[in-house]
Amino acid sequence: MRAPAKPRQTAAPAKRPAPAKRTSPAKAKPSARRTDPATERPAAPKQTVTTTEKPAAAVVVGSPASRVSGQFAERVAERRTARRRLRWRTMAWIGAAVLVAAALGWLVLYSPVLALAEDEITITGTTEIVTDAQVREVVQAQAGVPLARLDTGAMANGIESLTGVLDVRISRVWPSGVEVAVEPRVPVASVAADGGGFALLDAEGVELAHTEAPTEALPVITVPLGEEGTAVSLQAVLTVLSQLPPDLLAQVADAGAQTPNQVRFTLTDGAEVIWGSADDGDLKVAVLTTLRSVPAAVPPAVYDISAPLSPITR
Repeated sequence: MRAPAKPRQTAAPAKRPAPAKRTSPAKAKPSARRTDPATERPAAPKQTVTTTEKPAAAVVVGSPASRVSGQFAERVAERRTARRRLRWRTMAWIGAAVLVAAALGWLVLYSPVLALAEDEITITGTTEIVTDAQVREVVQAQAGVPLARLDTGAMANGIESLTGVLDVRISRVWPSGVEVAVEPRVPVASVAADGGGFALLDAEGVELAHTEAPTEALPVITVPLGEEGTAVSLQAVLTVLSQLPPDLLAQVADAGAQTPNQVRFTLTDGAEVIWGSADDGDLKVAVLTTLRSVPAAVPPAVYDISAPLSPITR
């Protein structure tokens, strides 16, 4: 007989752990708060700040963004290069202009190229009284001086100091010459000098030269020497003679005046002209010219035009 089979033992089911008890927030025990030992005050709870940063966008080589960035950098570099070139070019132009100005200044003010040359001095208006040699000697004193630095004022004063010069004009002729135009004093009469001989006078009474005998082309003036008013009478005669046209002046043999209002002169044909004062000179010249042009069987010996509107001939 078979032994009876032992009954199978089944393991007892394992016990599940009891679920943890949940505590509600209201019943949760407050945790102990830390205090700052220095102030005996509760320390502030730590705060954690979380920042969210977007990662930089990566530029892919060969993308449109990379091409634009490269072109911008190239343009910036080109502009910097252009500015640098413009700055250097401006400095070069300024330096060149300074050098050119300095060279021109030296050329004009100090170079012998533009200096006065003796063979390029032109003189006009000289006479036997004021000669070309006298004027040239004054001008040549500044030979070799650049034209820009010529002292034309001193040169003119030197020429005007010469006897017989009434006025002078000086003009620079580039590159190395000058033109001197002399206005000479013109003798209108001669007068007996105190030491003998005759002095040639112009219309202002300036003595221009001295001769031993009277000059045929100039009338001899006779005035009461040594008397009061001699100078005034002499000046009146000279003024009247300076009013005469050259062709009529050449016909005057002598002239004189006892007073400034009694000027008279004698013509080469023997006729006497009573002029009177020096007033109305142009009218008296026209009247005398008309009277002498009238044909007559016997030419008048006296022309009294002291009152030109009522002339008298006899």
